[in-house]
Amino acid sequence: MNACEMGDRPIGELTPHEVGAIGEQIAATFVERTLGFKVIERNWHSAYGEADVIATDDSTLYFVEVKTRVWSGERELIYPEIAVDEAKLKRYENIIAAYLQRYVNPPRAQFDVAAVVIDRPHHAALHYKPNVSLRDEL
Repeated sequence: MNACEMGDRPIGELTPHEVGAIGEQIAATFVERTLGFKVIERNWHSAYGEADVIATDDSTLYFVEVKTRVWSGERELIYPEIAVDEAKLKRYENIIAAYLQRYVNPPRAQFDVAAVVIDRPHHAALHYKPNVSLRDEL
């Protein structure tokens, strides 16, 4: 998967914000091209926090938390999805509730996690975990 244009800079020189933006673009592209959803919001903010990607398939809203890490191969790989802890899941419940307030008849909503690992320029791996809940182990 093409990680997107990073110029000639080594991936180790990217800022955390740049790494996150690349991961979000990869996840949004995956959601649209592979899953067939339509992305309707990126970086939507509420009083409870930010939803990275919100997409729909016309019957369900998908709230996608994107976690991105750069792996240089020099140390053990840390899986990005472990950063989605109980506190993050509870915060997303509030984010989703805040977003759904705009609907008279809210659609079904689900929380998904996209874990992106960038391991070299223009290459990344994505692990997509749909319908995550407090009962799941990531």
